[in-house]
Amino acid sequence: MRAGLFAVLLLSSCTPVPQWYSMPNQRTGRPETEPVGVGSFMAFGDRTASEYVVADILAGSGKEVWRWTNQKPTLKFVVMETARWAFQVTFALPEATWKQTGPVTLRVFVNEQLIATAANLPAGRHELRWPVPAGLLKANVETIVRLEVDKVFIAEADQARLGMILENAGFVK
Repeated sequence: MRAGLFAVLLLSSCTPVPQWYSMPNQRTGRPETEPVGVGSFMAFGDRTASEYVVADILAGSGKEVWRWTNQKPTLKFVVMETARWAFQVTFALPEATWKQTGPVTLRVFVNEQLIATAANLPAGRHELRWPVPAGLLKANVETIVRLEVDKVFIAEADQARLGMILENAGFVK
């Protein structure tokens, strides 16, 4: 019995191994399907969120779903087409900081052009959206968005200038 089992195992392991394998067919991707470093929308819960940050957003551990900003948080985006976009942002003005600042005004700049102003924002979570004027965006080119809050909270301990808690931002259809 053992000899028969040994013979079966020996015969099954004696298959010839090819010396080479042919290269599989190669295809080139179309430019519009190639991945880009940044896209049209970011959320701090995403692993690539740091790639969107240009300035005035405090560093995080990478595991949080929001980050504190300073007075002029700046982000970069890339859109693949330019028609019918709106800019959307979700953020919070905590009650604790709002007690010092009072109502806040937010201004949104896309490529250095003011596209929107939201005045007298109360404490709490906000999700705002504004249409982006035609011709302001260019396909496959970095778009810089700067958010400006008119008043910041100044922390007593370290004099940090805190603007808002930013969750996500970007261009939506």
